[in-house]
Amino acid sequence: MRGRRRYLPLCILFAITVSEELIVAWMVAKKLEFIWIYHIYALFEYTLLCLYFMQITPPKIRKLVRYSIPLFAIISLSISQWLYHYAVFPGANINTEGIFLCIICTYVLLNLDIHEFSAIHKNPDFWISLGLLVFFAGTFFSNGLFTYILDLDQQRALQLFSIINKPFNLILYACFIIGFLCAIPRTSTLRLS
Repeated sequence: MRGRRRYLPLCILFAITVSEELIVAWMVAKKLEFIWIYHIYALFEYTLLCLYFMQITPPKIRKLVRYSIPLFAIISLSISQWLYHYAVFPGANINTEGIFLCIICTYVLLNLDIHEFSAIHKNPDFWISLGLLVFFAGTFFSNGLFTYILDLDQQRALQLFSIINKPFNLILYACFIIGFLCAIPRTSTLRLS
């Protein structure tokens, strides 16, 4: 049972993500300010991903990951308060989160237990780490530039953001789905009765 419980932070994150996207869509339709939600979401996302990674890292690394949660919260909230005033897309917050997560994911990928699974592509942690690494590395520049491009031309900024982020979102969630499928216990025989 412990093996399945370790995916609980990711399941909670998916529920929050879906809720956040539905709320943002509703707020956009009602022409309400919604950018502040992304500032809050980054805190939840980083915390829940760290809770997941804390379960698969050794004690010394687990301690560093645990300490990174309040560190990220302080950095993110400071950027939101003093740089963005919760009114501008939090590109720097997301990129800071991405840097921290890329470090964690790189560690996980370089230290996967090769004896636990018959092949690396059957390891759920491989897919989850790979998805996060590709997503945050791929969206790094668009997140950083989005705020500035938005000031120049909002329509083109949204188009560019969509062109870059949508494929990386697809890669991220495809890797998560593959990871979850790899985590499903397999039985070696079929039982018919």
